[in-house]
Amino acid sequence: MKIILYFSFVSICKSVEIVLFDDWTLAQNICSIAISDAKANGQCTSNYVELTPKVACTTEYSLKATAYGLERSAANSGTPGVVFIGPNCQNDMEALSSFGEVWSSPIVTYTDYYVNNFSPADDYKSMVNTAQVSISGLVESIGILIDALSLQNVSLVGADEQNPAQGSLLEDIKNYNSRKNRINFMSYFALDEVDSDWTSVRISMRNFSKTFVICADFVDPYSVMKSLDYEELLSSGFVVITVANRPVEELLYQPSTKKLMTSKNSFVIAPIADAFVANLATMQTSLSDLSVTSYSKVIWLYNACYTYCVGSISGAETTSSDYRTLFSGKTFTNKYGTFTYDSQGRLLTDYAVYTLDVDNDYQMIMRLNSTAKSCDAYNCFSLSTSTIQDPKLNLDTSLVPQICVYTDTCFKYWFQVYIVILVLFIACLVAAGVWYYRYRKAHLASMTWKIGKDSLKIITNKSSDSKMQKELENRMAAAGNAKTNLEHLAMKKRMFGSYALVNGQRAEFFQFRQHKKIKLTDIQLKHVYNLKNVTHDNITKFIGISFNDYPDSLFFLYTLIERASLEEFALDIDFPMDNLFKSAFIRDICKGLQYLHKSPIKCHGYLLSATCLIDANWVLKLSFFGISNFSNDLMDQEFLSPSHDMVLPQVGYNQFAWFPPEHLKEYDPNGKASPRLLRGSSEGDIYCLGLIIYQMLTRIDPFAPSGSPLDRPGPSTIIDIMNNNKMPEIPTNSDEAPLFKLCEKSWSRDPKTRPSIKNFTECLKTVYPTSKGNLVDQMMNMSRQYANDLEKVVSDRAALIVEAQQQADNLLHEMMPVSIAQQLKINKKVEPRSYACATVMFVQLCDFAILTNDSTPDEIILFLNDIFDHFDVVIKQHDAYKVETTGETYMVASGVPNENGDRHIHEIAEISLKIRDISYGYKVVHAPTFKIRVKIGFHAGAIAAGVIGLKSPRYCLFGDTVNFASRMQSNCPPNQIQTSEQTALLLFQTHEYKLVKRGIVHVKGKGEVNCYWLNEHIHQEEEPQDNNTFSRPATKYLIRPKSMRVENDED
Repeated sequence: MKIILYFSFVSICKSVEIVLFDDWTLAQNICSIAISDAKANGQCTSNYVELTPKVACTTEYSLKATAYGLERSAANSGTPGVVFIGPNCQNDMEALSSFGEVWSSPIVTYTDYYVNNFSPADDYKSMVNTAQVSISGLVESIGILIDALSLQNVSLVGADEQNPAQGSLLEDIKNYNSRKNRINFMSYFALDEVDSDWTSVRISMRNFSKTFVICADFVDPYSVMKSLDYEELLSSGFVVITVANRPVEELLYQPSTKKLMTSKNSFVIAPIADAFVANLATMQTSLSDLSVTSYSKVIWLYNACYTYCVGSISGAETTSSDYRTLFSGKTFTNKYGTFTYDSQGRLLTDYAVYTLDVDNDYQMIMRLNSTAKSCDAYNCFSLSTSTIQDPKLNLDTSLVPQICVYTDTCFKYWFQVYIVILVLFIACLVAAGVWYYRYRKAHLASMTWKIGKDSLKIITNKSSDSKMQKELENRMAAAGNAKTNLEHLAMKKRMFGSYALVNGQRAEFFQFRQHKKIKLTDIQLKHVYNLKNVTHDNITKFIGISFNDYPDSLFFLYTLIERASLEEFALDIDFPMDNLFKSAFIRDICKGLQYLHKSPIKCHGYLLSATCLIDANWVLKLSFFGISNFSNDLMDQEFLSPSHDMVLPQVGYNQFAWFPPEHLKEYDPNGKASPRLLRGSSEGDIYCLGLIIYQMLTRIDPFAPSGSPLDRPGPSTIIDIMNNNKMPEIPTNSDEAPLFKLCEKSWSRDPKTRPSIKNFTECLKTVYPTSKGNLVDQMMNMSRQYANDLEKVVSDRAALIVEAQQQADNLLHEMMPVSIAQQLKINKKVEPRSYACATVMFVQLCDFAILTNDSTPDEIILFLNDIFDHFDVVIKQHDAYKVETTGETYMVASGVPNENGDRHIHEIAEISLKIRDISYGYKVVHAPTFKIRVKIGFHAGAIAAGVIGLKSPRYCLFGDTVNFASRMQSNCPPNQIQTSEQTALLLFQTHEYKLVKRGIVHVKGKGEVNCYWLNEHIHQEEEPQDNNTFSRPATKYLIRPKSMRVENDED
């Protein structure tokens, strides 16, 4: 007989997405190698890891990474569901890390930044940093060296922000030191590497200090050192401490740089890179073109991706409420070495002080070893000094600078040099002017903006108009269905009647019919050249013009924006156009329009809500700008005509009604001519801006006859606008009345009295005082306001998850032995095995069929649940587990799977006595007169056990012992506990139990078996009985009344 325990689970294969914010061409390859290595080392999640590269940190205030995270969060129920590697620019990193705590999204960065308001104990819990250098470590190292040399009058020299998105080493050291005051800097010199007056710089530096700490994070450190005249500084008695945020092997890989720094009074502080040469060789096996100067970036990025893998097997695969604490003190090893995190989530890094000898070789004279410590307000590590050579041996205090050194006049022929330089400079200016004139003329003539026939392909959907109309009707019908609306917004994309492919790039176009070959004038060439070169965050990119090639057509081509146009959002009643969206979109339009008005383009010319496009980052961009006057000039010369006879006319009455009245009258005073693209002006743009804002505020077309989005203006509408001063109806009693009033002024028939763009931006501040910046900025502000509430919600839900997990574990442990359940939970194979001796017990409720006939199903279920709960309480007090209940039968085992020596027989004996005691006093609620009687049988012997099944695993017990125990129960009279002679002999050895020999019993499958009854546990006040009973003084249970004992029974 075998007993099988059922347990079901479902294995779900899934993938993990890592978003890598790094536009370096090698970044994705490096990260892929790291993940593959980690998987090979068993240090990464077994799930498939998908790597998604993204561009970030393009400008000083770039928030592209944060915007991407917000977009993913909005599309994924409030959390991105991904892991972020990077970004490495300060503003974006700070913003993304703040959201990361709300989302519980792990973030691994690899930059040597320092954040001025950083507190190791509180901020950026979602982020760890794999950069093997820190600003605090460099400052502490500088302080240790300055103290060892007893230096004073120290100045800090470094680059101004070479990369505005990432800052500079000078600013970071200055910010950190301003908090801790570790070093008394006399002054700071921020140098423009490209445009500095080096003579003034040298004079200022030498008059302020005797010791200079020079940051070596310049783009070209050698050129800067040469411009600062390192050799003269060192030979004149000044002390120079060069500080590098990369290993010294990177800084001094060029012999010329080492030669420049070889002198007394010259010191270098840099992070230590053990096994630099070996690691570089390892890198170059997979990255053959890798240069020495890329060493740090490679190993930092590699460790960032490797760190994610280490965290993924520690419970942080895609989410972590405190990612930094997860890595506190954690150590991991890969092919580049062994690395340890401190409590701040940064890798511990050792530093060194170097000097250069006469052979231009750098020598380590001090090693500063980093050790983790409890975090204070500044850092989470301490540096211990190991001095190899006294640094004062490289200090020459006998050198005294000459006076000319302080004035930088030691050279006698500066005047002549200045004259020569001035002549050369003037000559260069003349040459540059000539070159620029020829280059510009050649560039205009080359027409790089011209799109050839072979590069252009037009994709046209002839049924698009009917599809668009149907879509509009569907949107109106779907109003009120919240679920449909949300799904619609999440999947929203523009409907394109047609688009173009330009060398594989998708583009949208404006098409004209071309009648004859066009030759552009210089003015027209310059205009197109300017169109090609204008760039702004709130305008689309002009790709170029295709003409004289494509059959009978001219195309103006712009970058295609896929999300939606402002017209679609404004007329879509499903879209929640609240103050947040209104203010952001209007502000974006004003910024783009102001840029165009100040640029050589001068005006947009075709401004309507349909040409205001919203991209994937929810940034509004203006499109089809700068072509209205250009195309009208060509139409006046009969080179072009509107494309009315083509499949998709691009200017119908719906667009025609948006043109300013003065341009409509200029084109056709009678208002009867067919619609086409008209001329534009900056004043006309203001007129159109008022219409766009009106449409956003009212959610209706300004000139729709009935106000319905399905209605379209016609010829009569155009005549009313021209002759009857038709204008949209202004609502009354609106909170946005100042903006409506400004719109009304913009529709003035006198263009000179129309408001300016600045008037609109100032009005926005009044109408929407709490809305500032673009849409992403405003969403970030809102997120900060709700951060505390979100944190509480996340905490409460996390507690519910923990509670649910605990309930699931409790249920699992009730169904299966705890040790077996734990192995299955971690996908560990449970090896089948045999047990030399274990005990199995069966308990059966007598007369259960009689009770069943007189009870309802609900009463039977309640009864079984209650009495078996009483039995379960007994089981929990002993080293045994309930195998299963089958109907009225209850099965228990001890000694398997947890072996307990010889205790299993005693555990089952105690359990059987307690269960029988419970049956004596148990009252059936729905049948008070029914007497509970039990038949109990157990047997000890060998057992085999193991897990069977993959999808539905079951823990099975096999062997004769199970069958024998069942037979002991089935052959037992009510209210008796029967066992075999083999089991009784084991109990006899303890002299703790009173057993009565029943005699020979015929057992199915076993024949004649000598059986015993277990009556009770002997206590001190009882004496041993006759030769058929065995006992010794013991234990802890209450003495059963004589009326319940059976002293002897021969069967």
